[in-house]
Amino acid sequence: MTVLMAVLLGFSMTFASCKKDKEPEPQSEPVVTIVDSIPSSILPNEIYEEIDFRINLYKGDTPPTLNGQYVSSPHALLYESFNPEYDPEYNENDTVTFYSDRYVAFIYSESNGLDFYGKQWDTEHQQYYEEHISQMKITGEGDNFCCYYAIEGYPNGIYLKQSTIFSGTLTKEGIEDFRVAVIMVENDGDDNYYAKNTYRTLGDYDGLAENNNWMGKKVIDNQNNNVDPFWMLKKNK
Repeated sequence: MTVLMAVLLGFSMTFASCKKDKEPEPQSEPVVTIVDSIPSSILPNEIYEEIDFRINLYKGDTPPTLNGQYVSSPHALLYESFNPEYDPEYNENDTVTFYSDRYVAFIYSESNGLDFYGKQWDTEHQQYYEEHISQMKITGEGDNFCCYYAIEGYPNGIYLKQSTIFSGTLTKEGIEDFRVAVIMVENDGDDNYYAKNTYRTLGDYDGLAENNNWMGKKVIDNQNNNVDPFWMLKKNK
């Protein structure tokens, strides 16, 4: 009996020791979605005030929950830093350049963060340019927000980095004062694209990007999209 108790005790202690020494399950990193401001890696300090003059740059860590699908129509070119003579918002004699409708969707979940989906007709390639960007960042306060993403690549063997910032105020009807800034953050010398710190601003010319269930059940996969992702800041586009 004594021998049996010793065997059982030894077994239980060994088992407890094995349980105690078991490594904890690895925990996935939390998805950081909300930030308090747009970093200089997205909006360079040299052009911050210029962009702030063209679109509303909101700060804060209490933005609205951005979950919806919208269309900017009519979608207009509002300014080009490399063509400052074109300024229809401040020069009533300028003829406004309208782009094809800009479809955007923002889908938020605690597990995945903020995903962005976009669609716009590219006249050069005669097809839609579709985007899917995971884990965007957002800043703002109340109903006001800015969210953003950046893409990087070597289209001609030369490094480019381009950022996109969306700005607006969330309402029941859609996104009021919807604006977009597309910025060439880095260009190491590719003459096919505009230089570093150049940008375009665009937006809904009527001021409201309206609710629009344009995605339906479609899932966009930009891996199969052969349109140049830097096309918005390509010369002679």
